[in-house]
Amino acid sequence: MSKNTAPTIVVVGGGTAGCVVAHHLAASPQLGDAQILVLEQGSTNSQHDNKNFMLSLDPSFGAVGQIPASVVENTSRNTFPYRVPQVLGGGSAVNGMVVSPLHLSDFDAWVTDYGCTGWNGDVIVRADTTWWPTHQLSTAEIGEVGNVLIDAGGSPATLSWNKSRVSGASLLAPHIASGRVQLLRDMATSISIDNGNVYSVRTQATELHADVVVLAAGAITTPCIAKASGIDHGRIGDGAQDHAAVFFTVPREKPAESEEFVATATWYYKDAQCIAYEMAHPFHPELGLVSLCMLRTDSRGHVAGEVTSPQLSLNLLHESSDRARMRDYVRYFVSNIAPYFISRFGNMWCDSQGTEVKWLAGLADDQLDDWLLQHVEPLNHIAGTCAMGGTDASPVTPRGQMRGVSGMYVADASVFPQLPRSNTNMVVAHVAAYITSCILEDLK
Repeated sequence: MSKNTAPTIVVVGGGTAGCVVAHHLAASPQLGDAQILVLEQGSTNSQHDNKNFMLSLDPSFGAVGQIPASVVENTSRNTFPYRVPQVLGGGSAVNGMVVSPLHLSDFDAWVTDYGCTGWNGDVIVRADTTWWPTHQLSTAEIGEVGNVLIDAGGSPATLSWNKSRVSGASLLAPHIASGRVQLLRDMATSISIDNGNVYSVRTQATELHADVVVLAAGAITTPCIAKASGIDHGRIGDGAQDHAAVFFTVPREKPAESEEFVATATWYYKDAQCIAYEMAHPFHPELGLVSLCMLRTDSRGHVAGEVTSPQLSLNLLHESSDRARMRDYVRYFVSNIAPYFISRFGNMWCDSQGTEVKWLAGLADDQLDDWLLQHVEPLNHIAGTCAMGGTDASPVTPRGQMRGVSGMYVADASVFPQLPRSNTNMVVAHVAAYITSCILEDLK
C-alpha cells in the first residue's frame, strides 16, 4: 500500500463484530479518505425493535437460517438445526439482548493460559457502555415467568435496550447514511493472497480490491473462508465451543402478550445461568420457558466444509467434566428452583412429551447423563475456531492478525481461546473494538 494512497478496508460480515469494527474504523480521523466496505448478505431484521424478539428467531421470518450440526456424537439424537443470523447486526439483532456479568478471571486466563499478551481483562469487564447502553428491567416489565425466578432468588434481566434494540446495526446505521461506510449485499467466498499479502476479496458476485481484510463473519463462516483462501494452518476450524443448555417449560395462566419483554429474569448458581422467558416459542405463547445453561465448557468440536455449506460438530458434553457439572446444575435446579415454578403454574416439564421435571430427581448418574445427551442444546454462542494465542500453534496472533498473512485480521468470536462464563454479545463487541484499535495502530 502506497504511503500516500488511502487504503481500502473490507470488513467481511455485518454481524456484531463486523458492525463494531466498521463503526470504529469510520469514527477514526486517522483513516482520512480510506474506503470502508462491509460485506453482509442479509437484510435488516423486520422485528429489530420488537420487544418480542422470539418472533425473529423463527426461520419463517427470514432473520435466521439453519445449518445441520452434530451436537452430541454417538447418540440417537446426533443432529440439531443450528440457528445462524442472516441480518445486519447478526446475533445482536435477533437474540434475547440479555447482558450477563463478566468475570475478570476469564480474560486474565486468555493471557496466562494462552499467551494473549496485550489483553486487559479489566478493560473488557469494566468497559464504558455509553456506545452500547443497557437497561435493567423494572418490576412492571417482568411477566409471570420471570417473577417466579426472582422469587427463587433470581434478578431482573439486564438487556441491551435503549427504547429500542441496541445492536451492531444500530452502531453502523449513521455511518451508512453519511456514506462513510459502504454496505454491499454480497457474500465473501475467499480472500486472494499473493506472497503473503492480501490483495482482494472474492464474493459470489464480484472481486473487490482490498489493502486490509477483517474477517468478522462469525465462528462458523470465518474459518471456512480462511480455508478457502488457501490458509492451511492446522488449527483453523478446530476448538469449536458453545455453551450447553437444557430447557424446561411451564403452562402459563394466559398467553404471553406481544408487548412484553421475553427474556425477563436471570439466576446464577456456580457456573450455571438460568433465564426465564415469558414465551417458549412465538407460536406457543401459552408456554413459558426456563433455560439452564452451563457457562464453563471443556468440550470441543470443529467446523469444516465450504463457505456456503459448512459442517459443524460441537461435541456438547463430550468431556466427563462437563457432564459432571451439568448433572450438578440440573439436580440443584430440580430441588431448589423447580418447586417455585410447580407451585405457581401447577407443573413443569423437562421434555416435549410432558415428562414432569421432578422425574429427573430419581435418576442415577448414568441415567441423567443419557437424558442430558438426548436433550442438550447449544446456545448459539459458538467461538474458538480461529483461536488467538501467543505461539505459532495458534492461527491468529493476540492482535487479531492471521499468522503468515499481511493485511488479514480476524475480529469475531472465532478468536476466543476460551468461552467466557457469560453471554457473548457484549464480549464480541469489546473484542472487535480492541482488535480494531490494533488494526489502526498497524496502519500508522
